[in-house]
This record gives sequence, C-alpha cells and structure tokens, in this order.
Amino acid sequence: MLAYAEAMTVTPPKVTAELVTGMVAQLGVPAVGELTMMVAVGNQRSRFNIALGLTSQGLRDRCE
Repeated sequence: MLAYAEAMTVTPPKVTAELVTGMVAQLGVPAVGELTMMVAVGNQRSRFNIALGLTSQGLRDRCE
C-alpha cells in the first residue's frame, strides 16, 4: 500500500499495471478505489497547502 501511495504521489506518477493488479489481488477493487481516493485527497491537500504557503502551525515542532 505504501509503494502504491508513493507511486501515486511522485511527479510524474509511477503507478504501473502490475502494482494495481497486486493491490487488487490483496485488497479487492472497492478497497483499492477507496485507497486511491484517500491518497489523491491527501496529495491534493498537501499541494494546496504548499502552493499557498500554509504551514503546520507548529505541530511539526512538537513531533521532533
């Protein structure tokens, strides 16, 4: 799942048919669809925040 999420997120995306086939075999089509949507939404939020210069409001500082 992490490899799939990373492949979706890099620019340009590097999702292969083999990767999708493996995910479908392990999780089924509905779960892969849901995972794909969640990764896409997370990526969209991240790019939106970066484009507008939005920061973590100090949360990152507390994690380090």
